[in-house]
Amino acid sequence: MNVHSPETRLLLQLKSTYIFIPLVTQAELISTISSLPNNKAAGISNITYEDIKHLHVDFYDFIITFFNDILQTGYLPDGWNNAYLYPIPKRM
Repeated sequence: MNVHSPETRLLLQLKSTYIFIPLVTQAELISTISSLPNNKAAGISNITYEDIKHLHVDFYDFIITFFNDILQTGYLPDGWNNAYLYPIPKRM
């Protein structure tokens, strides 16, 4: 493994400690998408896992670039810093 290759690894420095974070690959993306469960409720985006599973393969390059840019820059889209939390009380 060539840890100096920016195509395969990302080197981060956190408090004088270096860690290697693998960049997202097409094989990893395909494996992750294919393992998503069916018949789950959509989130706030209204996108279901089935929608993601039916994406055209050409769109995978965009997703890979998007996530690898996040890993390389450390910048998250503003909307990802917000969440809707819904408490679900347990029955006693």
